Amino acid sequence: MAAPLHLLLVHSDTATSAQLIRRLRANPTLSLTCERVTLLSEALRNLRATKVDLILAEHSLLAADDYAFFERLQENPEGPGVIVLDHNQDPERNMAVLGFGALDYLPLQGLTDGALYRSVQHAFHRHQTSLRLHQELLVKNRFITIISHDIRSPLVILAETLGYLCKRLDSMNPAQLRNFLEKAERRSQSLVEMTENLLTWSSLQSGKMKPDMERINLHVIAAKAIESARSQAESKGVELCNEVPAGTWLESDQNMIACVLRNLLTNAIKFSFQGQRVFVRCHTTEGEVRISVKDHGIGIQPEDRDKLFQADQLFSRRGTGSEEGNGMGLLLCHEFIKTLGGSIDVDSEPASGASFTVILPR
Repeated sequence: MAAPLHLLLVHSDTATSAQLIRRLRANPTLSLTCERVTLLSEALRNLRATKVDLILAEHSLLAADDYAFFERLQENPEGPGVIVLDHNQDPERNMAVLGFGALDYLPLQGLTDGALYRSVQHAFHRHQTSLRLHQELLVKNRFITIISHDIRSPLVILAETLGYLCKRLDSMNPAQLRNFLEKAERRSQSLVEMTENLLTWSSLQSGKMKPDMERINLHVIAAKAIESARSQAESKGVELCNEVPAGTWLESDQNMIACVLRNLLTNAIKFSFQGQRVFVRCHTTEGEVRISVKDHGIGIQPEDRDKLFQADQLFSRRGTGSEEGNGMGLLLCHEFIKTLGGSIDVDSEPASGASFTVILPR
């Protein structure tokens, strides 16, 4: 059950306030609690102590304060919205308060219960939408800042490496040249993968990428994901094991599932030590499919698990071979699985490896 809507009524007249509160509470479709204060200063103190969803404020109090109340409210972007109450309809006042940021203007004379209820509900939902969009914008701005830094760093190193090569090419022996070219190739490949992940994430956020549901063979998809990660695994001496039973089928998006498995395998290899094994497994029940990628590497600290799928921080660490990363791959996995109606569980202890389990409906 949703929490009750908490209203704060700011009105100087006791009888008017009591009548408004009775009318609001009489509507069975509105689940609310309501407090009343008589001064704007009291309202501001109340906001510091209590979570308020919506304020209904008397116009004469706002006007006497030269509408500075709105400026104080806007100091907190996540604060409540305001409906302004007036005794009579006044178009100029209406325009003024809406310009200062009020969600609605209600003249009390002739105000029907239906109009009152609709205004409260509409203002609340409109304000909640505004808060959600504001939070999403903050997350995206933070995300862009992180990604810009993560792209710039390898680009700078790549440019410096190539610049050094151009100056010293004639004095280098083949072994030195190969070493520098391999470093440049790894940097460029990292940039390509990061850019591809970024473009895919952007398509998901904009709603342009929709699941293409079809019957897919999970054993075959796991085998292909392992093959694509084999070079990385061999360079670290890590063995990849496909333990998904042959003939395991699921109705899902093949490209999204393949991308998730590739990213989870890459992540598992990154945090594994030489000689260890990484397993891809699958368990099915009547209602769901659980696909897991398990490693026996360095594991994850308990306080870091909640950071793995957050766009506003993109948690990342160096791998066991000092591999760099930016956390983009795990975020992409989370977004894909959420799009498919599933979830990802993480089971890990420091120094005991990690198991990422994708849970999808059947």
